Amino acid sequence: MTDDLKTLQEKLKKLKADTSSGKQLSKEDDKNDLGKAYELIATPIVAGGIGAGIDHLFGTSPAFFIILAVLGVLAGFWAIYKAEQKSD
Repeated sequence: MTDDLKTLQEKLKKLKADTSSGKQLSKEDDKNDLGKAYELIATPIVAGGIGAGIDHLFGTSPAFFIILAVLGVLAGFWAIYKAEQKSD
């Protein structure tokens, strides 16, 4: 009976070790996902801001703003796509 108890305790220790390492990985995944979300939001905002500055500088209609904002959205999605390809 004591052998069964020792075996059970060893299995529980191993299970706890496996579970705790899995929790750490999920926290890291959450941080990566949050960074991707910030990148997706910030890239078009920065690119649109640069476009608005160029429009103001040259006195054009919001052509540069629209073009660079769209390119910013595409760049944000491209960065997420490349990051997902790397993680697989």
